Amino acid sequence: MSDPIPPATYPRRRALPVLLLILGLTIVFTAAVVMTLVLVFQPADTPTPATAPTKQTTTPPAQPIDFDNDHYEPEDRLPAGTAVPLSINQKTRDQLAAIAVNEATDGSGAPNKAGKVTNSGVIYLGMIYGQTPDEDEFHVVALLDAQYYWTTRGKKPWKYQGVFDARLCGPPVPGKLIQAWGAQSLFGPTAPPGTDPCAR
Repeated sequence: MSDPIPPATYPRRRALPVLLLILGLTIVFTAAVVMTLVLVFQPADTPTPATAPTKQTTTPPAQPIDFDNDHYEPEDRLPAGTAVPLSINQKTRDQLAAIAVNEATDGSGAPNKAGKVTNSGVIYLGMIYGQTPDEDEFHVVALLDAQYYWTTRGKKPWKYQGVFDARLCGPPVPGKLIQAWGAQSLFGPTAPPGTDPCAR
């Protein structure tokens, strides 16, 4: 009778690197799954590493605009040139829609255009402090089917500035206010104030 065939043996030297490779890939995969879940289920107001601001700036909390508010109290004023984002209230939305309807000569102020600011759209409202309350600048951009733009100074009535297509150009909002809004990517190139910002 012949000797039985011995079972095949594999060198231990090859098994250890394979095990380490499998263990490493498992750890990397698990970490990727955990990071994905953290990013997906992160609260909306928490910045992700990709969207986190690079430098910390201190801005007052946003508040509804009211021309009889604390922004006009000398003891509460910030230095001239400071840009502050504000939130918008329904009264201001209604004022903006009414102004657009009355001032637009190109049809952009119609209720189905700029008039939609009363109840829809993403609204960016902010102010830039002047030397005095009468020199404070207020800017509003409503992102609806296009970008609609209003301005005022001090306690004067709003002025409708028109409609803009961000693919071509954005409204002439001062850069420091766009930066305060954290909305640099939403606005196209702008033209200097006093020039025709969009070739229509």
